[in-house]
Amino acid sequence: MGSQQKKLEWKDALRLFVGATFLALALKYVFDPVVLVIEGVPGLAIIAHFAGESLFGFPVPLWLPVAVLNLPIFLFAGFVEGISRISRSILSWCILSVELAVLPDMPTLTENLLLVAIYGGLLFGAGTAVLLSSGASIGGTRLLAESLQHLAEKADIPWLRKIRPGPFASFLDGCVVVLGAVVFNLEHMLFAALCMYLIHVACNHIVSRGRKAKMALIISEENEMIAEYILDALGRGVTSIQATGMYEGRERSILFCVCSREEIAALKETVRRIDRRAFMVIGSVGEALGEGFIENWR
Repeated sequence: MGSQQKKLEWKDALRLFVGATFLALALKYVFDPVVLVIEGVPGLAIIAHFAGESLFGFPVPLWLPVAVLNLPIFLFAGFVEGISRISRSILSWCILSVELAVLPDMPTLTENLLLVAIYGGLLFGAGTAVLLSSGASIGGTRLLAESLQHLAEKADIPWLRKIRPGPFASFLDGCVVVLGAVVFNLEHMLFAALCMYLIHVACNHIVSRGRKAKMALIISEENEMIAEYILDALGRGVTSIQATGMYEGRERSILFCVCSREEIAALKETVRRIDRRAFMVIGSVGEALGEGFIENWR
């Protein structure tokens, strides 16, 4: 959200539509019928829908609080960051609000809160991931937190700069879930917490769609032989990095290689066979994008 976005193409518009549709289906057909209050503005919308019917005798349409509560957030974000930077989020917010208004009512799919948390969490998380992958959101606490951070940097407000977007948005989301427990009961809050966890798991899994891999850093007197093995036998690229050992003040090269989890065992065994005194560091790579892994990722 912080960088200038490229021109909206039809593929991007389609992803925004799909992501917003997933959220609308989860809200209207999974969460709202059993009043499971999730995070942010959608959770407040569910509370408002229930409160309108129980307190005033008529249900507040679900789309109305989603549209109204997000409006000041988008106005603030537009003022701070500029309309062009949040244009995709505005479009996804409009799609979500319209779909909540026009989707027909259906019988409750299930009243089992565990199933609601699982199905709804995965569906809502998938929709959120699609929107984030397209550089958008539906507004809410995350957009508010990012806009406050941008305002702190733009206006040089020291105390506001201390507020980190991630923790602040999580705090606001937690307050909404606690409010749901006050309005309904503790059981709903516990399943809402499970649902939020599943939302983040599904979202992170889809956003980090690159292939998992292993990273190896190797320091050896036989770097040339090891590099030859990596290039020829494993078919992987390897980079030599010049470094200086601070203890001895000696310059030496470090081999850097990213390979699959299946190949790391063969690499370890080969390094041990070539140079038993080699020093090797192995780490996990969350995603590997590019040649030899996920190549069509742009």
